[in-house]
Amino acid sequence: ALDCFTAMLSEHTSKLKMAEVIGSKLNISRKKAEFFCQLYKPEIVINELDLQVGRVRLLRKQSEAVQIQREKFTFAATRPSSVLIEQLAVCVSKGEPVLLVGETGTGKTSTVQYLAHIT
Repeated sequence: ALDCFTAMLSEHTSKLKMAEVIGSKLNISRKKAEFFCQLYKPEIVINELDLQVGRVRLLRKQSEAVQIQREKFTFAATRPSSVLIEQLAVCVSKGEPVLLVGETGTGKTSTVQYLAHIT
């Protein structure tokens, strides 16, 4: 619900307020809503056969050429970038189209390329 209803909000206070409203409707405590809005950082675990990004599991393509490319790619897994990777992974797993919007140089292309390299 947070992905759908708060992603487009630019102000942090607006996101937090929306998270609290969503949480109250779903019987989620204010503390838990604040956690997912402010502190939650999905763990990225790359295994031989799959990739686990927070709540999503994607199967990885198996080829030697892809393995070599993966090792050369660097990416800073900050909280915002990890959340974005998880959101993209959800869309990939569901086969949904994605529109990434943001200023030039904010990492939209790099994030998508990183997800492609690790899967």
